[in-house]
Amino acid sequence: MKPSTAEDCLEALHALRASDEPRPMVEVARWLGTRLELATAMLEILRGEGLVECATQARVRLTLRGRQETARVVRRRRLMEAVFVANHGCTLPAAQIIAARVAYAVPEGNVDAAALAFGEPDLTPRAEPAPAWATAMRAHSAPARRTSGLPS
Repeated sequence: MKPSTAEDCLEALHALRASDEPRPMVEVARWLGTRLELATAMLEILRGEGLVECATQARVRLTLRGRQETARVVRRRRLMEAVFVANHGCTLPAAQIIAARVAYAVPEGNVDAAALAFGEPDLTPRAEPAPAWATAMRAHSAPARRTSGLPS
């Protein structure tokens, strides 16, 4: 599976709040805009990596390790969106598409530099409140940064 595809799955699970309760695989497929069979295959790969667990045959949730990786993925994507909007004149929808395809390849040092420039982003897609676990992880793993947030 391409890194950006794995990250798409993690972001879908995050957006669907799969850390709180198991989500139907059909919801994940719908969020990704793909067939259930393809989403199921992608989730099976993530399960093999210990990032998700199947609560039942048709429901899936993020593991602790999956929540940690998801927070890293979503942070990276939101910061890259901020860079594309502020430094390259992209609209936010265009920046979201570009970041979803290239953010996985950006070195961690560049991501941290973006956080210094733009502040730590809201770790959720579509400007939803950051969950407590993401906020706690950010507080323990990141040096002090400005908190200006993403451009709107």
